[in-house]
Amino acid sequence: MKTFLKRLSGILLVLAGLLLIFHGIENWRGARALARWEVTSKALGQPLSLEELAPPLIPDAENFAQHPGVADAIAGRPQPEGPVLPAALSDGELFRAWEQGRVVDQEALKAQLKVADLGSLLEPFAEQLRGLEEASLRPHSRIMRVYNDEIPALLGLRQRARVLSLRALIALRAGKSQAALDDVLTLLRVVHHLEREPQLISQLLRIGYVRIALQPIWEGLHEQRWNEAQLASLQAGLSGVDLLTNWQRSWTAESVYIRGNMQKMAAAPLWPRPHYFGDPKSGRLADYLFPFFVPRGWIQQNQIRAEQQRRAQWIDIIDPVQHTLDARASERATAQWTQAPRRPYNFLARLIITDDADWNSRVAHTQSSLDQARVACALERHHLARHAYPERLQDLLPAFTAQLPGDLSNHGQPLQYRKGVLGYRLYALGWDGLDQRGQVALDTQKPPRHNLKQGDWMWERGE
Repeated sequence: MKTFLKRLSGILLVLAGLLLIFHGIENWRGARALARWEVTSKALGQPLSLEELAPPLIPDAENFAQHPGVADAIAGRPQPEGPVLPAALSDGELFRAWEQGRVVDQEALKAQLKVADLGSLLEPFAEQLRGLEEASLRPHSRIMRVYNDEIPALLGLRQRARVLSLRALIALRAGKSQAALDDVLTLLRVVHHLEREPQLISQLLRIGYVRIALQPIWEGLHEQRWNEAQLASLQAGLSGVDLLTNWQRSWTAESVYIRGNMQKMAAAPLWPRPHYFGDPKSGRLADYLFPFFVPRGWIQQNQIRAEQQRRAQWIDIIDPVQHTLDARASERATAQWTQAPRRPYNFLARLIITDDADWNSRVAHTQSSLDQARVACALERHHLARHAYPERLQDLLPAFTAQLPGDLSNHGQPLQYRKGVLGYRLYALGWDGLDQRGQVALDTQKPPRHNLKQGDWMWERGE
């Protein structure tokens, strides 16, 4: 028995020694690789903290986010129970009708909700909307005092966007074009205020606001509700919105988040390791043993792989100067990541970075729609002045627009334009880069939605 115990002790000591050597070698390799990566990142001018990406400090009186009408919603503080939109009016499908060239059927909504006036459903939101309008007129915005791991509570603002958009649609139908335009411009000002916010949730909210605003924008242009001055004002409001640059910045901020979390994991003592590896209190043997077989160097290698993938999949595919997003590069980076085998140097990164590539097509389509809406404003101004649409988009220069945006998903090539008998067809080639003469692809859902990965991205005003 003593001989067995001595042999067992010797084996355990050897295994412990090998484990220490294994940790030492992998920790050295990880530290060396991370040092090289940090040198490369600094050479590329990559920020190391969220504060470097944050908006500048501003006085509260000038700050959109500190206006009493929105401050509590942004901070996530408890608020008195407020009004809630009926489900039929808060459904995102309502604000996507323009993608298929449809106006919102307000009569059908009245019948569905059993009301004689849709506007009566919006009256309880008057105070909220007034606060949002006043806040949007402030010159600057900075949501957080200090930018750290805390995430602002912004989702409460989305209902206000839907109410504003619906109120604009009702005003358009009633012939109150200036009231409709004022609500649309409020939405666009909020989008502008969130521009410099580094958190991904802020940019997702911006995209949501734009998509909600596009329905009244499209209907007003489609039905020729606005005069020259109003079109010029809307065109200027649209020109101030850049989603691509700040989408890129938000993914840079996500890399900073990842770096901070991974560094905490690597710096933690061997026992107990942070919860990222599991919960030793769960009683599972794997959760107890796992930290001993994951060297600090592996965490550092995974940090590098995660940051590299962030760059390939979301950052490097965008060229803010050329105003383009490389759809094919996005697809390649996503495919390579999802097909890569799980290894010690990427298994944690693969847990962190999931397949969110559809967001790239979503932001590209939204920005493309904004660009086309700007061109549509110029086309309507041309129609008001010349009583006809131009033969070519170039005929809009310089009287009706200073410059023409390109097709951002087609390397900045010109947007496709076809003048019709009564209207025109304006479209981008879309995610697949194929010219399908303005055909929009729909998915198999009920009701069907726009399939952003196929078909063209269309802005149509009847032909």
